[in-house]
Amino acid sequence: MVKPYEVAHYPRVPGRPRSRLTGINPRNFSKTLWWRFSRDRRARYVARCPEGELTDVQAALIENIIFLEWAALRADAEGGLIGFKEGREHRRLFQRLVYEFESSLKVRRAPASLRQAKARPGPEQLTLEQHLQLLQQRQGSVR
Repeated sequence: MVKPYEVAHYPRVPGRPRSRLTGINPRNFSKTLWWRFSRDRRARYVARCPEGELTDVQAALIENIIFLEWAALRADAEGGLIGFKEGREHRRLFQRLVYEFESSLKVRRAPASLRQAKARPGPEQLTLEQHLQLLQQRQGSVR
């Protein structure tokens, strides 16, 4: 049994090479193939996250990306003018979500002004002996 977030390795269908870039490319759209497709894509996107730790936003993006890619492939396979228009729309949304997912993976760094902020030099620090001398001088001047 394959865990839900690990890359699934299926036997290659003779005469149909599997793309290293895209993984599973369905020809028919059965329920079984949907589960294989979604498991494969989910594992690929989760593997891109640092240490596999997903935020809630990233998890939602991944689920929507998988659904939109499946819908685009399915609409293209149906063919016809309506199928191509639907496929184009699904692909446009798919690309937008992939861009958002990619930007969520980037490490956010603080602006240069905050990273290189230097503390202003404060007053010179006194040693304990100097402090005690100042206290004695003040007590002597008060009397």
